[in-house]
Amino acid sequence: VPGGVKILSVEKNSPAQKLGLKRGDIILKLNQEPVERGGELLALLKDYWGPIELTVKRDGRIWEKRGLKPLDQPFGLIPVPDGGESRYVELQTQGWLKGFWEKFKRS
Repeated sequence: VPGGVKILSVEKNSPAQKLGLKRGDIILKLNQEPVERGGELLALLKDYWGPIELTVKRDGRIWEKRGLKPLDQPFGLIPVPDGGESRYVELQTQGWLKGFWEKFKRS
């Protein structure tokens, strides 16, 4: 998505869901820095923990979302794949689904 990263899915009980993010939202900024690609957003969130501020577009309106990202928990969102990136989406999840995904990637 030009001008942001569109959300494909949000995991239940994740920091992303607790911030109020929903499928179809477009993340424009992370901590005041513009984001353009899903891979870029996931890389920034992977090892980050602490206060988080997102600028999000939903239904034509711009929202500021603020919260915390715990160190020991994935953020819990899957972005729509970018055209130039690999053909799979890295799941930012935990539990049985993460184990399944790891086995699937190795096969």
